[in-house]
Amino acid sequence: MYIDLVQPYLQWKSQPASGSVGQASKFDWEVLGSITVDSTQLLVSKSPDMSDATTTKKQSGVTRWYHPDHRTSSAKNNGLFSERYTFNASGVYYVQAVATVDQDWTKQGTGSDAPVPNVKPQTHIVNARTDNNWDYSSNGRRVKGRTVWSSPVSCGKSGCCY
Repeated sequence: MYIDLVQPYLQWKSQPASGSVGQASKFDWEVLGSITVDSTQLLVSKSPDMSDATTTKKQSGVTRWYHPDHRTSSAKNNGLFSERYTFNASGVYYVQAVATVDQDWTKQGTGSDAPVPNVKPQTHIVNARTDNNWDYSSNGRRVKGRTVWSSPVSCGKSGCCY
């Protein structure tokens, strides 16, 4: 099961195939492969390359892997997020969920709590999700860092809407 934590990913739980202009459409997604969700939101665009995307309000939380003894533990530790979005004009829209996760993994102690030796995190699992410049190859395998993880792009019509 812990293989799920190797790489963050997002997946749609539900999304409308169409809707009505001026009425909110509900999108549900899950953030997986991480422990804390620093921010997640929807990007909405009329372009399939997501250029000029509108963003929804940022949300944050924790995933199913978050330990229940931590201070923010609750029954909502499941990585599920939801947003209602109102399309104001008819047309084809593209929607994508994005997330930044586990950024607190780069924080280290100071003073007597400083690590010895005092170096930045070295593991691939930390750097792959916290350092956009991380790029490591060995034995035909490559780990490329990034801080923003994305769902597949969803497409639908508005007017018939979405």
